[in-house]
Amino acid sequence: RVLFRSPAANVKLEPNDDFVSQITQPLVSGTTHYWFTMKTTKSDANFTATDEDGTALASDVSTDYTVSAASATKLLILVPDETPLEGSSTGKTGTVQTRTAGVTFRITINACDNQYNNVTSGAGSDESIKILTPFDDYDEDYSEKPLILGTTWFDLKIVTAKPSHKIIVMDVDATEPLLQSVTQ
Repeated sequence: RVLFRSPAANVKLEPNDDFVSQITQPLVSGTTHYWFTMKTTKSDANFTATDEDGTALASDVSTDYTVSAASATKLLILVPDETPLEGSSTGKTGTVQTRTAGVTFRITINACDNQYNNVTSGAGSDESIKILTPFDDYDEDYSEKPLILGTTWFDLKIVTAKPSHKIIVMDVDATEPLLQSVTQ
């Protein structure tokens, strides 16, 4: 919540979070309130206020503050050519390339909050997980692995050549929080 007191003006308030939209609204009796839900973890979060209609109010930047990840609620699969993109609607960016059957590749699993911020400590950061590839009858069975500081990896070998495969990641330790399974 940000509060302004000033003469009548339209003031744009813009967060430095790529996944949160700016808001422009009028001051009423010199005051207005803005409500934002920040999405990306960062230690230098701030807002920039700008006068949008030329009433000669000076622009200002707020003091930096920290946005931390919430508790883990889901798992994120990253395959080669994908990188995490915290705060985004998918949690990742990149274009997945075709893999060759029988060739091992590494996948990374991250514990994330609802905004796909990586959760490295606290609830959900140390769950035991398992991966399944249910549409490949000839691949390996993979052992459970714990998340360490909210992340782990598996070396995966898809044996059967197909146009697409699904990878399922499951929280299997039966302790709270039970992280949402993810398919890719």
